[in-house]
Amino acid sequence: MDENGSPTCPEKEAPRDGGSFWAWPTPFWLVGVIVIGGAFGVVAYQLSQLWAPLILFPLLVGSVFGATLVGILRLGRMGNRRAAWLGVFLGVAVLVVAQHDRAYRAACWKIDEEARLFEKAQKMMPEDLAGKVAARPDGLLDFLSKRARYGRVIVTPGGSTYLRGAAVWWSWAFDTFLVLLPAVWIVIGSFRQTFCPTCGSWYRTVRTGPLDRATAEKIVELLGIEPPEIGVETGAKDGEKRPEGRYQLSSCEGGCSPVRLRFRVGKTVQEVWLDPTRREAVCRLLDEGLREV
Repeated sequence: MDENGSPTCPEKEAPRDGGSFWAWPTPFWLVGVIVIGGAFGVVAYQLSQLWAPLILFPLLVGSVFGATLVGILRLGRMGNRRAAWLGVFLGVAVLVVAQHDRAYRAACWKIDEEARLFEKAQKMMPEDLAGKVAARPDGLLDFLSKRARYGRVIVTPGGSTYLRGAAVWWSWAFDTFLVLLPAVWIVIGSFRQTFCPTCGSWYRTVRTGPLDRATAEKIVELLGIEPPEIGVETGAKDGEKRPEGRYQLSSCEGGCSPVRLRFRVGKTVQEVWLDPTRREAVCRLLDEGLREV
């Protein structure tokens, strides 16, 4: 560990994530999130007409959307975090706008249909039908302003709440936050893995398993790192004390960047980066530990 607590290796360090912001995946990623965000907005509106429980519905939409974005990040080998976060926020914004735009277009279609039927009925009975139907909104912003002015009904288990004016805008902002929250949370979880800018792949686990105390001490001595505080587990048979530990080796697809070794013994987690020589030495110690068990 360095003085800031970051994991290091005496000869190798973690690869710098992501590459350039202007690398080729960025424009495709941004265009993709706009298209997918728009599609999610349309589908979310259609589903909201059938089933849209308060709070739960936007959380579900955000969760599915976040998982979809992670899938695109993986398939598109998009590793630049700044571009990725720009895409996440842009995608959620497009999703919310598309959902309101779909409601706007549905309202316009309903007004046009009512106007057509009214005009047809007025020709048949001009004396009995006087007046006119509601005018179409001048645009999406005008539609939202009128909806806020007319009010929004929020159905809760304890009854219904009627919101008007600024309260409606705040309720829409809260819905947007509920969509954004799980999407951001899921993407953050995906960024726990390291990205290799050389071969353009995300690190994946190549080996994992239990780690005994003796092997952990040999690895610590080999790598020359600070010894962890090794704890013991007393739940073994016949009162035997056994260490509670586990290790994980992660690497990029091309094997062109240092291998990450993360191991836990007791309550302490250690993380170091290994060059090919040190990786082979660590794997030999792990193999010896398995033979001794």
